[in-house]
Amino acid sequence: MQPEPKPLKRVPTFGPQERIPVKDVKFEGLERVPQGRVETMVQTRPQRVYDPQVVQDDVRRLIQSRLFRDVRTFRQKMDDGIIITFQLFERPLVQHVKFAGNDRLKDKALIKEVGFKKGDPLNRFAVEEGQRRLERLYEDKGFQGTSITIREGTAPTDIGVTYEIREGVVTRLTSTTFEGNNIASDARLKTLIDNKPGIVWLIGGKLSEDGLAQDIDKLTAYYRNLGFFRASIRHEVAYNEERTWAKLKFLIDEGPRYRVRSIQIQGNQQFETNLLLAKMETQEGD
Repeated sequence: MQPEPKPLKRVPTFGPQERIPVKDVKFEGLERVPQGRVETMVQTRPQRVYDPQVVQDDVRRLIQSRLFRDVRTFRQKMDDGIIITFQLFERPLVQHVKFAGNDRLKDKALIKEVGFKKGDPLNRFAVEEGQRRLERLYEDKGFQGTSITIREGTAPTDIGVTYEIREGVVTRLTSTTFEGNNIASDARLKTLIDNKPGIVWLIGGKLSEDGLAQDIDKLTAYYRNLGFFRASIRHEVAYNEERTWAKLKFLIDEGPRYRVRSIQIQGNQQFETNLLLAKMETQEGD
């Protein structure tokens, strides 16, 4: 005689158009992050109607908070609604931010520059961005040849961040000269650029490698506005042995100067050509 079959467990079903209530919202995996902080970022709440798009938006906000390296969700259907569980994988928090080798710039200035501090989530991308920010800071301060290495902060087991810094030297300019400029004087061209000697040799006047490209762009634009459309500009830098002082020279090939041979106006029906030409600032020969 066969045993009687066991009664089937009742599984609730909901129609595609039925408004399913959220019975409960649970959070798993929280160790350091307070649950109250997580709840403020989540719009899925008990007694509200279940909306899968809202759940996806909640996951996106939790990830964007950088408090979690991953967020997963699970649904459990009940007779009177649905239970949503957020499984959270916390990022480790930064236990320390250290710098080694920085003699000229203080830790306080460097910590302000990296963009994170002790107690913030440890994020590899933020650590790498901090490295780039420090490199830009040293460049802006006039240090040439600075190298920054991440010694701690990118491995899964790291609990803090350590940057090793090899500070370069500050190169100051003894002179900035121009060669090949006929249309404009050295004094006029110096007003257009940033790389030039400072005041009494020690105030300002720091050589910036990145700034040199910007100076060339400024000089080129100046010549373009004067009609020298083929002008080309390059630079040379002569350092002393310690690279603490340098002489900067801009080599200018002005090329031909273009002038307006003629001005033609087409399509004018309401006003005569001579009247329109008289109103123009640009004239033939300019």
